[in-house]
Amino acid sequence: MPPRAALLHWPNASQPSYGHMVVPPDGTPVFFAEEVDGPFAQRSAHRGVPSEFTPGPIEVAATSTGDDGDLAHVEPSLLESFPGTYPNWLENTADAAGGGPNGMKTADRKVLSHVVEGVLVRVMENCTDPAAAQRALNALKRPFVDIELTSLGRSGNPAHGYWCELSDGSDVAAKQDLGEMLHGLPQGEHLLLRAGQVAGPNGHALAISVTRLSAERVQVNLFNPSGWSHIPGGPSDTRIPAIGKTVSIDDASAALTSLIDGTVERPGVIRSSQGRQAWADPLAGAPLAFWLREVDPTSRLQPTGLRMTPQKALDCGVEAEFAWLASVLAPADYKLVKAHTLNVLRQAAVEVDLEQGVIDRLGDRITSSLSGHAMATGS
Repeated sequence: MPPRAALLHWPNASQPSYGHMVVPPDGTPVFFAEEVDGPFAQRSAHRGVPSEFTPGPIEVAATSTGDDGDLAHVEPSLLESFPGTYPNWLENTADAAGGGPNGMKTADRKVLSHVVEGVLVRVMENCTDPAAAQRALNALKRPFVDIELTSLGRSGNPAHGYWCELSDGSDVAAKQDLGEMLHGLPQGEHLLLRAGQVAGPNGHALAISVTRLSAERVQVNLFNPSGWSHIPGGPSDTRIPAIGKTVSIDDASAALTSLIDGTVERPGVIRSSQGRQAWADPLAGAPLAFWLREVDPTSRLQPTGLRMTPQKALDCGVEAEFAWLASVLAPADYKLVKAHTLNVLRQAAVEVDLEQGVIDRLGDRITSSLSGHAMATGS
């Protein structure tokens, strides 16, 4: 079928984009925008995109032919649900991702991981780097590990350290030695560990990722969706969500093993008031940063990965997962996975009757991610 003029209606009901729809003999119709405008223009504002740039394809579904004869009206074709995942299970996650007042629990992070895993299976054939996508999928299929760091002092007293243990939400298979899991990791693959820091009434979600570089070396990264600028000696840019270092697999194995059912003690001397405050503030993630600094001190802890918008509310559980995904997927693939995941959350938000503001915010985020995907695959 020849290309057909089409109008793309965005999830957030912003100005539709004009272009054409191509329907392959076997497959999902795709939309190509005529020019960089609307959400495309917002995504390209800081990229210096030339005027002749054409955004890449977006999978769509035709909604009607409208009153314009041959003009097809289309909307993005995005996943809405998964078998075995119910809207009420995603309520807290959808609320958090949409800027609502409710935070997430370990069970919510586990269900979110299941959704992202399903999305990766769905989009794998459309990924620009399917090998990287497969490695991310493999990581999500491994046992779910959640590490709780709980302040040993009342109300997060900065004079105390943090007690670390596996949460009740961790899979039974995760109870095995983390060092053993790491040594069994194939080269190029990732071991993803969720983490949560609690001090008094405050809590914050983080993540640890270990990538097998070779037989002897691994890369350990820490993800803080609020950025690492609050830790002493950390990066000054609040948009840096990942710091890490390269160490031996034996050192990493020993460190992970000691992290569970152990303590992270506050350094004996923290010279600045900022450092003392950061130790007790879960948003800073300081205990994990100090823990990793002690793993092979000859290897320097430094920023890794991409710059991202810092977490702004109670969405740290969602944003920690997205920060990790952004570090292991190609940019276009990350945006596509994010758009599908957010759409599943938006459909759940509608089903459980969350506030309209949450639903609208999710629509904005889906539109931003999807247009970002098209811009990343354009030419």
